[in-house]
Amino acid sequence: SVLQCLAYTAPLQNYCSDPDCHSATCQFEQYCVLCDLENVLQQLLETKQAVVEPGLLARHVRVVAKQFQPNEQQDSHEYLRHLTEAAQKCVLRGLGELPKEIKDTTVFHQIFGGHLRSQVVCGNCRYESNTFDLFLDLSLEIERCDSITMSLDHFTREEQLCTSNEYKCDKCLAKTRATKRMTIHRLPNVLCLQLKRFDMMRMFAGKISKPVTFPETLDVSRFCSEPQEVVGSSVYKLNAITVHSGVTLRSGHYYAYVRTRGDTWHCMNDNMVRQVPLREVLAQQGYILFYTRHDGAACQEPRQP
Repeated sequence: SVLQCLAYTAPLQNYCSDPDCHSATCQFEQYCVLCDLENVLQQLLETKQAVVEPGLLARHVRVVAKQFQPNEQQDSHEYLRHLTEAAQKCVLRGLGELPKEIKDTTVFHQIFGGHLRSQVVCGNCRYESNTFDLFLDLSLEIERCDSITMSLDHFTREEQLCTSNEYKCDKCLAKTRATKRMTIHRLPNVLCLQLKRFDMMRMFAGKISKPVTFPETLDVSRFCSEPQEVVGSSVYKLNAITVHSGVTLRSGHYYAYVRTRGDTWHCMNDNMVRQVPLREVLAQQGYILFYTRHDGAACQEPRQP
């Protein structure tokens, strides 16, 4: 399901169809995850075969993550994270030691990468202390939230630091109360949202099977550090979702819904593909949501399946 969602993500489609993509110049003699990923995504988009089997990726799943085993159920979000990390290593292979700022400019960071700002405001002198972190996806709480906007409100809510959790200010050096808030500081071209449907405190990592509404169009400006200073559009359009069918993390089945040219949606369930209305997509218990930004190269329409 993750591969199907990636295949219909327009910026990644554009990269894979570029004559200068990684596989065109890769000279690595052993198995290369990124070369195989590009090949699978190109086949999904261009082949006239009814079914494309990502056989090499499946057989080399332990190259993606050592703890993964072939033919075993894996968490799709965990797979996505390890896959992008493995692809990142392929891009940087042979380049030696590079500054983090350079590593963060690879194709996957250009497509999925954004920055979070964690700001602590001193309750004594009002000094603002900011730290910034790269993200490729956001994991959102849903247990007390009934919609994606509620989950994003929860993610960016202001937290009080007081009593035993008092903050020592770098400026006035006082140990005092403070407020802390996480916000999106730089928006990615593709916003990937994972809903925390699996509760590790439940038996067998039981699933939180509840409806969480998500819109076709999502404006994230109010979750940004400085909404009035957002560079480009803060509006995203739903591009793909993965759905988990089952009751625990280690059992069940994943399938995908993807948006193609002309705002046509398809359900992709292994070798079964069918066109579906948008209302069916929005009624799903989504697990990973892929939103594409409404400006620049990111707003180009995905191809047809």
